[in-house]
Amino acid sequence: MREIAVAIQNDNEKVTPLQTIDAIKKAGFQNVFVQWYNKDWKIGQQEQLDYAKKLGLNIIFAHLGYQNINEIWKNTQERRSIC
Repeated sequence: MREIAVAIQNDNEKVTPLQTIDAIKKAGFQNVFVQWYNKDWKIGQQEQLDYAKKLGLNIIFAHLGYQNINEIWKNTQERRSIC
């Protein structure tokens, strides 16, 4: 078992996030993190989380995007759209 965390990559052109999750599991990793950006990916973040959990992987954090990141500390509509 490998204790380091591996990113579930979303921007590969020839490999889907679910295939990436399968490869991570097969390689013996247990900890992953997701890219939680405000993008319209074919396989969304929630589906990726559910699949990783189904395979028994630990989701240790979600990597947020950087655009307007300081808004997460405010109680505004823009914050709600980011979070």
